[in-house]
Amino acid sequence: MAFLTDASLVGRLTMSHEGRWPSDSEDKLPAKIGECVWWLAVLADRMGLDFSDCVTKFLEDTEQALK
Repeated sequence: MAFLTDASLVGRLTMSHEGRWPSDSEDKLPAKIGECVWWLAVLADRMGLDFSDCVTKFLEDTEQALK
């Protein structure tokens, strides 16, 4: 749940950056993006997955799908 909250905050701060959501906390966007990446690495580890392998697989699959 904490990851989802942080991901939602990234969405709101992104909308604020684009002028589509009122916020005075836009300066927190880089930290929240970093926190979401951290959460994903933690979740992968807890599930016995290698985070780097997950990212590599996603990029390889996406590259193949775009060809």
